[in-house]
Amino acid sequence: VSVLDILAAALTENKIPYKSLHDPNYFQKNLSAFKSQDSIQVLLLPLHTGANGLNLVEANHVLLVEPELNLEEEAQAIS
Repeated sequence: VSVLDILAAALTENKIPYKSLHDPNYFQKNLSAFKSQDSIQVLLLPLHTGANGLNLVEANHVLLVEPELNLEEEAQAIS
């Protein structure tokens, strides 16, 4: 999560609206906001969350920034 925290700080500093799914208390609220609000163009998502059955057809680009050695999990997250 620390890499995502660094990215969140940079997005905030540059006034880029984003939502994050690493806090389970706000997971559904932030996911719904990302899907429904055109102004939110960035979603910070831990790899293990994105690889577990989450379907995001709203996303156009995927940037993997977490060090991960499981190529299958990365491929699943991107799909």
